[in-house]
Order: sequence, then structure tokens, then C-alpha cells
Amino acid sequence: MDALKKDKSFIDTIAGVRFAPGKESKATSAYLVQIQEIPIKDEIKFAVDFQRNENSLFPSPATPEEKINNTEQKDLPF
Repeated sequence: MDALKKDKSFIDTIAGVRFAPGKESKATSAYLVQIQEIPIKDEIKFAVDFQRNENSLFPSPATPEEKINNTEQKDLPF
């Protein structure tokens, strides 16, 4: 963690960040960074844009109940 804080992209540490609306969402801490200073900024932007287009940005829960209980095996597509 110290290496991240020493990087030129690091701006601040923020406590109590919520990544979903409402009181029921969990609070966590986050690092605020200058994305233009990160060498893989284009890959990060692409991943976020892709997830937004797929409506899968920060899905909740991470492993939906139907996927946990799905024991049905499907054939591979090739």
C-alpha cells in the first residue's frame, strides 16, 4: 500500500466511500488517483466503458444466488 501512496498518480485516501446508492450499501475506503498518470490508463478506461455498455458495472452481489446454485453443466461451444 505504501508503494501506491508514493506513486505520482496518487492524490488522496478517502474513507467511507459507497459504490452503490442507499443506506444499505457497504462503505469502504478508496484511493483517489490521477488516471492520466497510470501507464495502463487506456486498458482501465476500456474495461470501465465495456462494463457500462454491458450494464455490469459493480454488479451486486458479485456472485448472484442463481450462479452459486447452478450445478447444471453446459457443453462447451467448440
